[in-house]
Amino acid sequence: MFGDEPVFGAGPDGQGGITPAHYYLPGMLALSTILSGFQNLGTHVATERFNGTVKRLAGTPLPAASYFIGKTGQTLYLIVAQTVLLLLAAAVLFDVPLPRDAGQWGLVALLMVLATAAWATVAIAFTALPKSAQSASTLAVLPVLLAALKRLPDTLHLDSLRLTVELPDSLPPLPSTQQVALLRTAQEALNNVRRHSGATAAKVLMDIPAGGPPLLRLTVTDNGQGFEVSADRQGFGLKSMAARLDEIGGRLQLTSAPGATRLVAVVPTEALGPGGTDAEPGTRGTDAPLAGAVT
Repeated sequence: MFGDEPVFGAGPDGQGGITPAHYYLPGMLALSTILSGFQNLGTHVATERFNGTVKRLAGTPLPAASYFIGKTGQTLYLIVAQTVLLLLAAAVLFDVPLPRDAGQWGLVALLMVLATAAWATVAIAFTALPKSAQSASTLAVLPVLLAALKRLPDTLHLDSLRLTVELPDSLPPLPSTQQVALLRTAQEALNNVRRHSGATAAKVLMDIPAGGPPLLRLTVTDNGQGFEVSADRQGFGLKSMAARLDEIGGRLQLTSAPGATRLVAVVPTEALGPGGTDAEPGTRGTDAPLAGAVT
């Protein structure tokens, strides 16, 4: 997905700068903190208000503060786990340099605790707004996916590739896992298009298919050289996209021809159970490589 070329901040001669992995890591850490600290916590507490959990706990000898302390502690544990996994992946897979002294790690830990406390406070205050459990999940979904997709032409190093982004005005309620999966799919697909397809133009389209189950569809197309979709061209990037989507009940679909490569990621907006792959004739779905994927 990221590559090892220092494309951000590099001079005209290509010297200096940082790699895409180094560039995106802080944003991914911040996003996981926001989504876990606000969206997940706010939705869970609001839902428990309406399903009777909070009322039942109020009848126990435990002080009310213990409930919120416990919820905040669970959120902090989740954020720490996500942070550790992201840092390990960045260091082991992408050679991103990490802090080397105790003072820097102490600052990281302090910022993590402060961010968790801040977003947990906002989330708990937010729980007074929803009028039902269903509206809680709707209100708690931050528009991070739409905002991030809109900024793709500015945040990705696309060289001479012309990128068009078409998005709906709003999205149905989406858990953070769905939002992250779709964003990572778009980023990874465009990075492969830029590096390998020779395309001059690409397009990102997000829409909601009419009819059938509630789904959200992300389509990435380019006018590159195309490639032959076959089992022996499987790449790590496409496998990771397919696995990420499969975990949330999503599907990955790919077709390619000279001048027209099309990748489609579909995710449920409601829980549908384990997913799979919809492959059009002549493709291999999740096994099919992205344009020019490195094997």
